[in-house]
Amino acid sequence: MTQMPNSYRHCAEFLAALGQEVQNLKDEIGVSNEDARGVGLSNIKVALIKSGLILNILCTGEENRMSAVDFLNLTGFTGGSAQDAADIIEKYERHAVLTEFQFQVENMLRRIRTELNLDEVRGFWNTTKTLIEHLDLENPADCQSLIYLPAILRNSRHANGIHHGTSSTITVNDVEFEFVDGEAVHCAGWGHVAISIQASISIVRQILTHETVLAIPDPVFEQYAWDIATQPET
Repeated sequence: MTQMPNSYRHCAEFLAALGQEVQNLKDEIGVSNEDARGVGLSNIKVALIKSGLILNILCTGEENRMSAVDFLNLTGFTGGSAQDAADIIEKYERHAVLTEFQFQVENMLRRIRTELNLDEVRGFWNTTKTLIEHLDLENPADCQSLIYLPAILRNSRHANGIHHGTSSTITVNDVEFEFVDGEAVHCAGWGHVAISIQASISIVRQILTHETVLAIPDPVFEQYAWDIATQPET
């Protein structure tokens, strides 16, 4: 059972562990930095580590290791209290890591779908559903719920935290995520965000380690990696 992270410190450690898990996955499947899988996993790792670093800064206040004045000096915030500064930082980083994570996963899986010559589909939901069905993963409905979980949290930001869509309750290792159509989402704090990303990564792992996907030659084309590799020397 996964314990719900319940402090900035615990969340920072949780995200650092996830970042290492992503690096281990990249090493395990043996993809290069020029491959879309390698690019996606590297960028996910960076996003998780970056959030962990920011949470470590917020820990200084949570654990009374920095005065309010010093925290304000560190952030350069002059429009309010140290608590105001901390609230702004944590809120927007929480939203940022969800967005960065989902976009990296989506881009990576779209490239894999193309390499497998699957029909073009629109949207993250259809992309993951197509891959999960094509690879015949066990318990496909559960796989779809887990890989899509961070996207549900992120999508609620389109309506300032209100969920629009099918009402559902998703349970991950005894941690509940409840979504009610037309109502505010109350499961989007740092602990839930961390658990949702962990759940999604578990399905990404199943996809990337599937024999069909492992058989795709490296490199899977990735425009970002190509642009970096072909930049003229200055």
